[in-house]
Amino acid sequence: MQPMQTVEQLSRALSKIRRLLELLSAALDGRVFVALTRGLWDLTARDILDYAEDLREGGEQQKAAWRGRQNASAALGTADKFFKAMLTSAMGTDLQDKDLGLPQHSGRAHKLLDVQQAALTMSYDVY
Repeated sequence: MQPMQTVEQLSRALSKIRRLLELLSAALDGRVFVALTRGLWDLTARDILDYAEDLREGGEQQKAAWRGRQNASAALGTADKFFKAMLTSAMGTDLQDKDLGLPQHSGRAHKLLDVQQAALTMSYDVY
């Protein structure tokens, strides 16, 4: 699966979540909405992290690990942008700096994918 296809599929799923979060932002207290949104963000990132860790472990069905890392990186970036945008649009000036920080699993996934990308780049450096 190409990275653009992965991002398009994730975007379709996130568009459905967008409507739900818009309704919840009107119904819930601001801090409760932030906690709920960050929880969904963390769960999404955890799924991406699990996929990226499976690539690192060399799962039998992951023959195209390089393409898988591209997909995971693209999906993670799309999810991060989406949840940051949802928090910003719903909370406005009531948003605290810590609310836009990466959740635990998103940070771990970024680190894992960055390490894998650096190792890949170094292994193909001809100088």
